[in-house]
Parts: sequence; structure tokens; C-alpha cells
Amino acid sequence: MKGQPLRPNTTQTPDLILDNLPAFTDPELRVALVIIRSTLGWGKAQDWLTSSQIVKRTGRSRASVSAAIGSLVDRGFIVVMDEDGRLLDTAAKRKFAGERHQRLYYALNTDTPVKNLDRACPESRQGPVQDLDTTRNTPNKKHRLQDCMSDGTAVERLNSRKDKLMAYLNKATGRSGATLFRAHCGLRARLNDGATDEDVCVVIDLKVAEWAGVPKMAKHICPQTLFSPKNFPRYLVEAREWDAKGRPSFNGDRPQIARGRQDEEYEHLVRRAP
Repeated sequence: MKGQPLRPNTTQTPDLILDNLPAFTDPELRVALVIIRSTLGWGKAQDWLTSSQIVKRTGRSRASVSAAIGSLVDRGFIVVMDEDGRLLDTAAKRKFAGERHQRLYYALNTDTPVKNLDRACPESRQGPVQDLDTTRNTPNKKHRLQDCMSDGTAVERLNSRKDKLMAYLNKATGRSGATLFRAHCGLRARLNDGATDEDVCVVIDLKVAEWAGVPKMAKHICPQTLFSPKNFPRYLVEAREWDAKGRPSFNGDRPQIARGRQDEEYEHLVRRAP
């Protein structure tokens, strides 16, 4: 862009935004303008944007961008959808879709009235001081999780569920001592996505029944395989069908799952995510 003259080419921008600038934090305004440029600027109703693209184009940290997107969605300025048109109106749903490598599409929300236009943002949130990229102060995963929780009790409940489920996996696989599986971030992520304890247990039961007697597959009865965002929804569909059929034994054959069921399970988990 160096050396280019200013040209009178334009992108339509809603007056509602221009007339209410104090109602936006600095990251919110930047994210909104990026979405406007990507949609109205190119004559599109919606556009596929990655989080990395938005971070680069806004000049703000990933944490700031994520918070800004959440606020703009909650206040009714924008909508976020996956590639099948499902609304992703919570952070958990957007995270779940991202982990499944779904494309996220952004659009201005022209269907519902926006909220909190009379909100006055503190000065400390409007300027470049919020550019966390230059300070390297982006919080780690543990701190981000705690920020998303309403109180310490919720964190304790999640940790208790995680510990009990890891103990269940260790017992089901016959592990003890130095061979015990330790806590795994994949399990925590699936619980945050909305999976129940029963969901996790039936997946463990299925894969132990199916793989424990097969030397080449037994090594895959582990948290990294069972709780990955790519595998868990598919395993859960298989496990539920297996459980509904009375948990038949395996003779080297995998259960046959009807086409489209994995997408149905994805939609079910997305709906159930907080």
C-alpha cells in the first residue's frame, strides 16, 4: 500500500455504526469494519473469514478479536454461521465448529434490532492500549478458560468431571501406576463443547469393546484419539447406535453407521453447547 494515493472509492457503512461510535470498543469497531469491507465492500451478503485473517486485518490480538466478535454477536450487529448455515451464536458453538475445521461465515445482522447503543465504553478500552499483540500479554489457555467461567465453582465442577472420566478410562483399559493416562486438554474441550459424562463413557466402552482385543488398535484407546475434535463426534454416533442395539460383541467388524448421522450429531452438539 506504500505510495498509493487516496482515491474516492467507497464501501457502504451503516449510519447506525457511524452515528454511535462511542458504543464500540476499539476491537469491536475494527472487527465490524473488516466484516463490512468483506461483505458490503464486495457486494456480498456474507463472507468466509478465518480468525487469523481478522486478527491480521484488525491489528488486534486473537483474544481481543474473539471477545469483540462475541460482543457484536450478542448485541445483534453481526451473525456468524457455519458452512451449512447453522447460527453460531455462542463462543462454544464457534469454537466447536472451528475445531471441526468448519468455515465460519460472517454477515451484518439486518433482521433484528441492535442492543446497547447507549453504552459508553471506558476510554481505556477505545485506544491502541488494547493492542495486546505488542505487549505479548495474551492469556494462556488456563486463564482463558477461567475467564469464560462465571465463578470458581464452575471450574471445580469441570475439573471434578474430567478427573472422574479419566479414572473411568484408566479402569476400562486396565491401567495403573506409571501407565495411567493423565489429564488431557481434549477431554476438557469436549466437556466444554457440551458432551455429557454419559457421552464420554459410552465412547470409551465402545472403543474398549471394539479395539482392546486387536493389538494394532489397542494402542489407540487413549485420550489423544478418543477425544480429538475430529474423532469424538463420529465415535459418539457409533457408540449410541451400538448401545441402542444392546452392545453386541465385535468379531473384527466395525458397526455400520448410516450416512449423514455424523452431521446430525454435530448439529445436536452445537445446539446443546452453552
